[in-house]
Amino acid sequence: MSSASFRAKRNGVSAPKNGLTRNVRLIVPADVQTIALGLPETDARRALLVHEDGRPKGALIKTTRRRNAEEADGIGEALRREWKAVFASLRAEHKPGGVSQARERIDAWRAEEVATALGFDVEISLLEYKARAEALASPAAGVEHGGLIWAERYFEERPEASRSPAMPPETFMLLDRLQVIETSPEAWRDIDGFDTVLNAVLGARWAATTRTIVRPYFAKAWMEVVRAQEQERRYAATLLSLAHRPDIVVPRHPTHEPRPGDKRLDELLAAYLAAKGENKDYRAPMRALKEFFGEKKPIRAIGRQDARDFLAFIQTLPSNATKKFPGKTLAEAAEARIKTGDPAVSVTTVRTYLNHVSMIWNWALAENEAWLDKNPFEGLMPQAAPKVQREGFTDQELIKLFSALAPQKAEDHSLFWVTALSLNGARISELLQLRTHEVREHDGVHFLDFGEFDDQGLRIGQAQYKNQRSIRPAPIHPLVMAAGFLKLVERRKAAGETQLFPEVKPRVVGQKVDWSHYHSKRINKIIDDHVSDAPKLVAHSFRHMLRERALDLDISPEVIDAIGGWAPKTVAAKYGVKRIGMLHRNLARIKFGALKL
Repeated sequence: MSSASFRAKRNGVSAPKNGLTRNVRLIVPADVQTIALGLPETDARRALLVHEDGRPKGALIKTTRRRNAEEADGIGEALRREWKAVFASLRAEHKPGGVSQARERIDAWRAEEVATALGFDVEISLLEYKARAEALASPAAGVEHGGLIWAERYFEERPEASRSPAMPPETFMLLDRLQVIETSPEAWRDIDGFDTVLNAVLGARWAATTRTIVRPYFAKAWMEVVRAQEQERRYAATLLSLAHRPDIVVPRHPTHEPRPGDKRLDELLAAYLAAKGENKDYRAPMRALKEFFGEKKPIRAIGRQDARDFLAFIQTLPSNATKKFPGKTLAEAAEARIKTGDPAVSVTTVRTYLNHVSMIWNWALAENEAWLDKNPFEGLMPQAAPKVQREGFTDQELIKLFSALAPQKAEDHSLFWVTALSLNGARISELLQLRTHEVREHDGVHFLDFGEFDDQGLRIGQAQYKNQRSIRPAPIHPLVMAAGFLKLVERRKAAGETQLFPEVKPRVVGQKVDWSHYHSKRINKIIDDHVSDAPKLVAHSFRHMLRERALDLDISPEVIDAIGGWAPKTVAAKYGVKRIGMLHRNLARIKFGALKL
């Protein structure tokens, strides 16, 4: 190879094709892409680094207008030097902040938003006294004051918010999804606009790694803000009700006044079981309710502070209290647990208790409005314990894992094949539900069709995917193809099977269907026994691994999201079946050392 040719490659100058001039190319680093998106439209550097449709450029490409290698090399070197200078200037101007600084900014935002929301609490209290005075002076006077105007404006600006004291479904769903982030750090991708809100709080000057670390922290802060704003909304709804009933003033901390027909706790639980049937999942929460409040407790007398006290109580209970401390009350079992040093129930168990109790109260509200005024357990959640930061597998860890899975491959067992297919970052639940005809081919490229649609755009089949982003074509890693995956598909078809993994059954608890439960437990045990018992490595680590390795290769974040099912619907549509070849080529760039399946 000539020295000129070597320099041309070194300076990113491509060889001419079909007699055309040579081009110079330079990869745009991921951090520079992020900074560029935050630049104002008037900044010339934004035009250089961002497409007109708002997408960051993954690479800068420009013709040298030269066919000669020597001439093109010189121009290419100058252009790359100029572009790198732009990168350096942006990095200098937008030096990323650290994790502690990011948390300080999140804390400041949370404090300001919560104070703003709860400040209305005080205003309501003052207005209640005003409403009481007005009612005494003139029973028909109504409530005419600035607070009412504010409340009306609140709902005008939030047409999606219900005036009902009950929590709007959108708010409930957001809180539910934010809470999941504590146990599944990647769940933030299921919340539309998560990073938009985070970016608004932090600004643009933060490294991608910092954002990754603080996302769970921000999720907790956001939950607190949403709950404060929901409380604000309820006060506004109460104020609006006062406008129509000036003779009624709702006290800040209402006390229970017995009414004819008040339901006791034992009557509520009996009515619920009669309507819903016996369910072992409710035995422990119901026992806790009876022992803590007493069976004769009027349910209308159970307020928010009582609910908080109940939460504190169940957090002290031992796991499997009946088995470990037979014959003891729950309070006695809790005391014995402390003496013996036994662990308390997990955060997950506490959350399950509260969810079941809240469902009982919601049923009562829906069944008979005369029984209750509100659900004091709504939105009540325990403080989660610190979570483990998941990591992807190394090459050596993958070799150990698949060596341990060799017997399952010989048996065509899902344990091997689902784990192998996970090299494309797919969710376990997606893979386990695959049907044989959903292994498809387009232009010579085989892929997994997670969700089919008919000619009218309607979903075919009943597979349960995590969300709309999961419905997509996904490439198969070449290592899986080389291991004989297509032969497995043909064997399943020859046996008359419609499911690719017919031996797999989901875990069903009530209305909840969990496809990944049993597989995850088995594969996690194999990981613990043969690879590492470190909590950072689990079945879900394959998804972390895909993103980590793809980013190291400067694969576009949009392409990564499309492969792994993180992409929004608009992006997923862009990378449809017609672009499966491009997705496959990018997935094939990810190597795993000496791994053979």
